[in-house]
This record gives sequence, structure tokens and C-alpha cells, in this order.
Amino acid sequence: EIIKKKNRELEQLSHVIQNVDNAVMIISPDGSIEWINDSFTKLYGYTLEEFTLGSGSIFSANTNKKVNRPLMKAIKTRRTLKYDVELTKKNGQKIWVKTTWTPIFDDTGKLSKYIGIDVDISRQKNVEEKLKHINKLSLGKNKLIKESIRNAKRIQKAILPSSNEINKHLTENFIFYKPKEIISGDFYWFEKPDEKLLFAVGDCTGHGVPGALLSVLCSNALTKAVKEYGMS
Repeated sequence: EIIKKKNRELEQLSHVIQNVDNAVMIISPDGSIEWINDSFTKLYGYTLEEFTLGSGSIFSANTNKKVNRPLMKAIKTRRTLKYDVELTKKNGQKIWVKTTWTPIFDDTGKLSKYIGIDVDISRQKNVEEKLKHINKLSLGKNKLIKESIRNAKRIQKAILPSSNEINKHLTENFIFYKPKEIISGDFYWFEKPDEKLLFAVGDCTGHGVPGALLSVLCSNALTKAVKEYGMS
């Protein structure tokens, strides 16, 4: 009865493994390939005989170092190991798979088999690569934009009156100037026509580049007004 029960369990497990979409491989601790399911053949295009090339070893059947090295590590450490790797199908198509190697131990604690499960993650990897490319382009564009804004800051700073000039005429003063986005729509202005002191604080519409453009225009407009029309 115990044997019959175990056999039924094995049949059910075999049915499940045979019909899952993921590629499944069973190998011995020395790397001998014992079994692959139908999904393995569907995914890679190889039958068991074609994949092993008569050697029956996972190491000789697969010369990809990115596969063999982690597999050897899994066998050595006797622990479950997961990794992503790019492999080539029988028809030459490149695919990305997520591989999981799980050790199976017998009742005495001796390593008896390894089960490898491959999941096709090509679509996910393609999306990730596209996102990386988009992010790379965005970072490049952001860098150019920031450089342009920093140059605009230098221009804006050049039109603002210097602290030394203001301190000459107003001994007790302070200026709190903190742009929200590197450059500002706010500005301060100072002129000394006809022994008089003129000081203005301007708040232009907008922030960033639009506000900065207006601040330059308004500052120049005040200077021009004073020089052309005087104090009358």
C-alpha cells in the first residue's frame, strides 16, 4: 500500500512537471542529464538526445560558462541557486531565461539529484533594456538642460547688483535670495542716479527659465527707464 501510494504521488508529480510551461531538467550530482520535460524541448528546440550529444552530461552539452560556472557552484555548495542568463535555441534565436537549480537529498541527507527549472523572461528583459535606453537618453538630456540652466544662472547673476556696490551706500542691509529652481523669476535691482538711491525687488510671473527671462527683461527695463527718463 505504501509503494502504491508513493507510485501514485510520483505519477501525479510527473504529470504536473510534464505539463508545466517551464522547462524542467533533472540531473545527477555529477552532471549527468537524466530527464527533460516536453516544455524544455518546446523552449529550446532540443530533444534529450540532441541536447546531450551522446555524452549525457550537462557540462559537455552546454559550453556556456555563464551556465556551467553557477551550476558547478550549486553542486559544490548544495544550495538552491538562481540566475538570469542569455541562451541560444536550436534555431539560433537568443532568449533570456531565469534558471533555478534546486538540490534534492535522499533520506540519509545525501545529494541525489538536481532539478533545474528555466523560465523564459525574454519579453521582460527586452522591456528592461528599452527602459535602460530611455533612462540613459533622459539622463543625457537632463544633463544638457541642467548645464544650460547653470549658464542661464550665470547670466542672471551678472545683471544683479553686487553686494559690494550696495554696501557702499547702505551699510545696514541684507539680501535673502534663494531661487526655487536654480534660476529665479525674482530679482533685486539697485541704481544711484543724481545722488539718490533706488532699490527694487521684483517678483516676475513663473519659475525657472520663463521667470528668469522676465527678470532679465524687467531689470533692464528699470535701468533703461532711469537712464532715459531720469528721476522726473
